[in-house]
Amino acid sequence: EAKGVGMPIKMTVSQGQPVKLNCSLEGMEEPEMLWIKDGAVVQGIDQVYIPVNEEHWIGFLSLKSVDRTDSGKYWCQVETNGKKEESQHVWLVVEGVPYFTVEPKDQSVIPGRPFQMACAAVGPPEPVTIVWWMGDSRFGHPDISPSILNVSGINQSTVFSCEAHNIKGLSSSRTAIVQIKAIPFPPLNVTVTKITSNNASVTWQPGFDGLSPLHSCTVQQVAELQDEVVTEIFSVPPFTRALPDLKHAT
Repeated sequence: EAKGVGMPIKMTVSQGQPVKLNCSLEGMEEPEMLWIKDGAVVQGIDQVYIPVNEEHWIGFLSLKSVDRTDSGKYWCQVETNGKKEESQHVWLVVEGVPYFTVEPKDQSVIPGRPFQMACAAVGPPEPVTIVWWMGDSRFGHPDISPSILNVSGINQSTVFSCEAHNIKGLSSSRTAIVQIKAIPFPPLNVTVTKITSNNASVTWQPGFDGLSPLHSCTVQQVAELQDEVVTEIFSVPPFTRALPDLKHAT
């Protein structure tokens, strides 16, 4: 049968440290043993099998420098007479500095309007504390992850970032740029095409969008002889518009 030898149910190690797991196999000669992690066969890792006697073998699984991806449940497995035998399961927990699951994102905001920034990180070990920075100064109060930062408003572009702290150390997030929205610039290269007796099309290139996606434009039709102005608002893109049923001298 396969059985664990001196293996704790839970093993906690620090990131970057070596780890060696072992498994004892008794009652069979030269068994074919597989190491399993979370239900999948472990591939490409240092594995050694040492005989104690003809029917007693010990297998070792060596992890030279563990990281978070090595965390999980491990066991060894053999198949004999069509039946699978498993060793005691070991839960390997790799601890290190926090790992970000959510980092601050770039955004554009209206001057003086409130907005939010999000930051989240995980251990182990827990808890993870989030510290916010605006520019090169701390901002707000430390918060347990996940953290939502409420900003009452800004009047000039600035940058935000967050730090995640646990007892192993700290990690720094990406820097998010928060820009100020502005009024969009006028359209460029306005051209009237496909002119017929009472129809036309107008096309243009959008100007600077003021750091906010353009969603609508306005076209005005002016009939000179009747001093009449017709205003139409429509969605963009595309940046073209058909103008049907035009009056003379529009």
